[in-house]
Amino acid sequence: MKPTIQLVAKKAGVSMSTVSRVLNNHPAVLPETRAKVLSVMQELDYVPNQLARGLSSNGFNNILVVFTRSSTQSIDNPYFGNIISSIGIIAEQNNYDLILNSNDNEDSEIEKAISMINSKLIKGIVLLSSRINSKFIEVMAGTDIPMVVIGKFDPSITSGRMISIDTDNYKDSWDIGNYLYQMGHRQIGCVHAPLTHYVAMDRVQGLKDSLTARQTEVRDEWYVDGGDTVESAYMAALNLLCSKSGITAIFATDDIKALGVYKAARNMNLRIPEDLSVIGHNDFDFSSMLTPALTTVRVPIHELGMISASKLFSMINRGKKETSQMLPTKMQLRSSVADLNDISP
Repeated sequence: MKPTIQLVAKKAGVSMSTVSRVLNNHPAVLPETRAKVLSVMQELDYVPNQLARGLSSNGFNNILVVFTRSSTQSIDNPYFGNIISSIGIIAEQNNYDLILNSNDNEDSEIEKAISMINSKLIKGIVLLSSRINSKFIEVMAGTDIPMVVIGKFDPSITSGRMISIDTDNYKDSWDIGNYLYQMGHRQIGCVHAPLTHYVAMDRVQGLKDSLTARQTEVRDEWYVDGGDTVESAYMAALNLLCSKSGITAIFATDDIKALGVYKAARNMNLRIPEDLSVIGHNDFDFSSMLTPALTTVRVPIHELGMISASKLFSMINRGKKETSQMLPTKMQLRSSVADLNDISP
């Protein structure tokens, strides 16, 4: 079995980020630690940069785009296609190509990225979304590779070569809770993505905190994991609606999940918004074409990709120290939320 960076770290008794720093000759490694790691590499015959021997010192003009989800999970979601297209436009302007890594196994992501860095196959990384307690981000922070995270990461991780481009998902969901409250809704459910990523956690927590601040009931059973596909969101919404919870509105934390909620409502002969209000997030192209048109939050997906890539190439080509940036969103009020204040008792 081919040795991995995880095995090297375990046998040397250090973290993967320390191994990464040794591989990249990072100065912030004690000499005795460096010697121990190199000894373990030699013992295990760990060779991370076989390709590098045949390369020039400049390497290849590629950047790595990492999904943090498998291609199966991502195939339903137009977010990924749109944002990669935007990144690709900037990459082409800089005469770079994209290498895509779609994988829900973080250890595999780390191993592939380290191999590409040491083989000089890539000169920068864009991470399309961030896991909570991300090992990938921790390890990459120990390298000199420029990296842009579309999302947020642990502020305790410091790296002058790593920045965040994001939107305020917590505030978006706080505003959604406020809007539904103003529209007279008090029993509000949520179909969300798996709570392994910051974006999902922030959208759920923002809604809960908003409703709690307005002394509106929040029940754990009203918050259900809708997975990453239309079908999984449909099943989650169907189970929620069959539970006789009495909810009058559902926040779907992205518009893919809203499709699943629409399908579940039709299955149960519930009219939107007369019997059930639905609000989404992201504002994909199809969202305004649903019947009724979906009230949602417009995320500047194109700008997220363009700005992320532009800042990455600023770091790669000019060695410029870039800063993180938060982009604005906007709620799109359409026809899928009923105003219960207008209903006579």
